[in-house]
Amino acid sequence: MRGFVSYAHVDHAPFGALQTYLTSIGRAYDVVFWADKRITAGNHWSDRVAREIEGSHIHLLLMSPAFFASDYIFEKELPAIAERCRAGALIVPILVKPCFWWPFVGVIQAVPMTLRGELLAITEWKPKHNGYNAAANQIADAIGEQFNRKPKTPFAWTAS
Repeated sequence: MRGFVSYAHVDHAPFGALQTYLTSIGRAYDVVFWADKRITAGNHWSDRVAREIEGSHIHLLLMSPAFFASDYIFEKELPAIAERCRAGALIVPILVKPCFWWPFVGVIQAVPMTLRGELLAITEWKPKHNGYNAAANQIADAIGEQFNRKPKTPFAWTAS
């Protein structure tokens, strides 16, 4: 299964921090997450992004003020991702920084949620890694539910 990560380039630090968690989620649920940092020399980046969106079952939106200010994200990526949503793909908005987001994707439950059920931007969690961890667990739960999958484990637990 494939996943696409949409983010504003100025948010490279939050993207990098989340990438570690996505590696673990990918291993547990057989998901390969892709972001434009994987585009190699000689590739037409806009065509490659469009192909990756079209071929992905999971779309993560790293929401921040810069995310919604990006013309490319707003005019190219979000309409294509909305089409994938209508086709049954899983869309997970991730509130990285406080921003004006709800008119654009407010119909879809965002993460990370606190234990009290409140949406809180990752940058507002103390410490921040708790926000990344909450988002990762909630993304994993959404993948398991949407695709009826259980995480893989290298250990075979048996009762003695």
